[in-house]
Amino acid sequence: MNKLLNLLQNWEKELSKVINMTVFVVLNDGSHLLPKGDTIPFCEEIKKIKSIELSYQWNSLLAIAYFRMNKAPIRFLCPFSLITLAIPIFNEEEELIAVLFAGQRRLIGIGRENTPYLTKKMQTFPNPQFEELYESIPTVDEEHLDKITPLLELFAEEIGKYIETTENTGIEQAIANYISEEELINLIEIQLMTEKQAYFNLDDLEKIFKQKKQVISQLIKIHRGKTFIPYYHQIKVKQANNLLTTTEYTISEISESLGFMDAVRFFKVYKKETGMTPTEYREKHSMKHFLDGSMLG
Repeated sequence: MNKLLNLLQNWEKELSKVINMTVFVVLNDGSHLLPKGDTIPFCEEIKKIKSIELSYQWNSLLAIAYFRMNKAPIRFLCPFSLITLAIPIFNEEEELIAVLFAGQRRLIGIGRENTPYLTKKMQTFPNPQFEELYESIPTVDEEHLDKITPLLELFAEEIGKYIETTENTGIEQAIANYISEEELINLIEIQLMTEKQAYFNLDDLEKIFKQKKQVISQLIKIHRGKTFIPYYHQIKVKQANNLLTTTEYTISEISESLGFMDAVRFFKVYKKETGMTPTEYREKHSMKHFLDGSMLG
């Protein structure tokens, strides 16, 4: 077993170099599968502050909780806005046994605006010395994340073959007991952002998060100021705006990618939310980008 762990540890180090991100694997009980690899100076120093170290650990536990209900990889920002890519690892019985994390990089580009936090964002650094360390952190963009995800999924698959499956329901109960309302809302928001089902509703959220739909509806109203349907539409329109201004996808392609049953439904929702059609929004913002570019020239 020691030889196997050494092999996996070497794979982990080499993979970190190849993808230009720090890689580590956390078992479903919250412990690390392998000794912690290279940590960037900012994270190494910031985690010496106990409350912040606990916040980072809580991020990992929330991701584990999410993957007990979902199977698709997710991306989220840590309290200091560093990107994390999380990939679940399941055994043959489709039980979650670990999560592979790749992170400790600053996310640049338009993707940062659309990437959620799992826990509360830190507004300031504990002291000025961290600002210089933070600025030295390497950056990645969404295109880089898209490219490395298949490689990470292969690595996760190989790790899954060697992890001994053990029952661990204690962590699930602990998360249920201590997760805050805001953290639950963050998980729900990630679910809504990645959802592609045409008729997705509160009944589906109730099944996924094991919370009564009335409770979920009330939480959304309290923390996001909207009822479920307007809140869901707001998220989808925000995603549509990103696609309209950064891609050449047709309206039908955007509609399908966001889970609308057809382009007509998408058109109605979009017009009601923004007061303009998707085409009008694309033309307006494309012109704005053109004018901005002309002014810079």
